[in-house]
Amino acid sequence: MQVVLDARRVLEETEGVKVGRDLRKRIEMLKRILQENVKESEERIEEREYKDKPRDLLVSPIDEDARYGCKSTTKRFMGYKANITESVKNRFITNVEVIRGNKREAETAVQLVIEQKKNGLVPQKLIGDAGYSDGINRKMLKDNGTKMVAPLREVNGRSQAVYPKSMFTFNERTQTLTCPQGVETTSQMRDVRHGQKQFHFPIGKCRVCKVQRECTKEKDGRRVVGISMFNKELREAEVYNVTEEFKKDMKLRPPIEGKLSELIRYHGLRRARYRGLIKVRLQTLFTAAAVNIKRWIKLILEGLIGQPEVAMGF
Repeated sequence: MQVVLDARRVLEETEGVKVGRDLRKRIEMLKRILQENVKESEERIEEREYKDKPRDLLVSPIDEDARYGCKSTTKRFMGYKANITESVKNRFITNVEVIRGNKREAETAVQLVIEQKKNGLVPQKLIGDAGYSDGINRKMLKDNGTKMVAPLREVNGRSQAVYPKSMFTFNERTQTLTCPQGVETTSQMRDVRHGQKQFHFPIGKCRVCKVQRECTKEKDGRRVVGISMFNKELREAEVYNVTEEFKKDMKLRPPIEGKLSELIRYHGLRRARYRGLIKVRLQTLFTAAAVNIKRWIKLILEGLIGQPEVAMGF
């Protein structure tokens, strides 16, 4: 509490005083720290609970770009995430990107691949985990000439144990959706948050349907199906992901974990040596270059240098 009172006093004393740019920046940072971390009432001053703090919480006044991130539901870290792409056969790192710890790795997937065009690299496939399988990533990579190969995300709680979307037929031209029993609906509401159109089937039809229990778990007995603007790409992936070719593709992905382990264990990438996104990205680029040189020398000694593979992996 005393720390907060002292900070308030500092802000009061500097209010209206002409100061330089550096000091002004520190004053604004102090205001932000108080606003994000402190909850005040007439009776008391206390720290906000973590869940009540903003997602983009400033966690270090020394390194303004560092953020809290999660490796699992229980393991949290502070800092940055490094995302890399690697060729499958020769295992060269082809691109890297660094993001704040609270960002999703999938946000950089498309950028990492498209940037490689200037170097003449257009992979036929990009192999990743379910975190990269969003419809927008699939569409943008498809437009780039690259096929996204990744497991689809698990269905949410409301959609578990019910008929999947693949059993429903969507007509994009007429904007109609037809269920497995042949009932058609045009009734829809736009879900802006999830970028979907929510199609609602008639309650009267659903309640007398012989397969209602297999089709919906909604309390009112009605089936609602969300169709995103990337429905075509997601349904194509659904079909592809049950093929033998998909299984073969996914077996090519594990070596990327070995590359990440090499970067972290033997080249110090577990810890950011510098402050700020730009400098940490430089650290990652230099580290990746060193690992590529090692790989190049090894392939020369083994006589394995050849044409680079077009398939990529996260």
